Amino acid sequence: MSRRDTFGGAALAAQLVLPSASAFGQAGGSSSFPFLRGINLVGSNRYIGANTWPTEKGMDYWLGLGMNCFRITAMWENLQPRLLGPLHPGNRDGLLRTVSYLSAGGAYPIVELHNSARYKTSGRDDDPGSVVGESAVTAEMFADVWAKLAELFKADPRVILEPTNEPHDQDTDILVRTYNIVIAAIRATGARNLILLDGNGYSNAASWMRSYDGSVANGVAMLGIVDPIDNVAFSPHQYLDDMGGKLETCVAGAGTRYLGGVTDWARRHRKRLLLGEFGGGENAACHREIAAMIRYVEANSDVWMGWTYFAAYAGQRPYLEPDTFFLGIDPKDYDNPVENGRIRTLRQFLTKR
Repeated sequence: MSRRDTFGGAALAAQLVLPSASAFGQAGGSSSFPFLRGINLVGSNRYIGANTWPTEKGMDYWLGLGMNCFRITAMWENLQPRLLGPLHPGNRDGLLRTVSYLSAGGAYPIVELHNSARYKTSGRDDDPGSVVGESAVTAEMFADVWAKLAELFKADPRVILEPTNEPHDQDTDILVRTYNIVIAAIRATGARNLILLDGNGYSNAASWMRSYDGSVANGVAMLGIVDPIDNVAFSPHQYLDDMGGKLETCVAGAGTRYLGGVTDWARRHRKRLLLGEFGGGENAACHREIAAMIRYVEANSDVWMGWTYFAAYAGQRPYLEPDTFFLGIDPKDYDNPVENGRIRTLRQFLTKR
């Protein structure tokens, strides 16, 4: 594939490629999608002012391996530099180009604001961010940006909307109320896209059923989510070290042990799950646990819709070189890509195009 889009925002939105209606079931049914296997595309969320996106060559590489789902990590402050203001034209168009390219390639793009339900009102990268619904940044402000994003993507049912990444250190009940306000705003645009929700406590799968910092457990609070068309899924995350995603080592047995509780919860309450982030280091122990976790998810596909590995820059520069970001699995050269051990591990579960 080699497509170069030079359109403006409105024209880009019009270019989104629609799949045939037969590819989608009714809202709320897991049959609406094929099983999703993919990767997080990171970079545009790295710092305030960033406007870099995956390259076509980078995206083509992962599409060519057989991946059909891509979680695109964007940054609220870059897409909407002023709360309640318009979307930034450059960031909007970069996101549109990325989504359009992947959708045209037959994939299901996830649009995600990588902000932990926060907004850096100071405009500084070292600002920890104001928690939505617990500060001057209101749920209605969050709903505003999502209504604007929903307008961009509502014509393409392949696009999945994920309001935020890994909320933490906040009240879970307030988070659920915020989500419900955002969902209502998205649906008010006429968008029927699947909405994907992260839990509190970094959306950790292993602790989904436990109270977090004195707040109610995700497994209780998330039952209060309201969607008028019942087209919502949840996105637990699970790293294979001590669950923090900061160590290059993996815990033996983690690939099969960490997901049991949230799987049982989803089955009991008829919820859908997508493993939005998981990963480990470049070593044999982690390769085993990565494969074991994928096998577990695929064996429980009555509730799990799929998985997206963390992560790849897919050709974006300037950022950390892939070999200095241990979770990154980019080949060092997309012109002459050489598979590393983690790519080979993932490829066991993919059908190459």
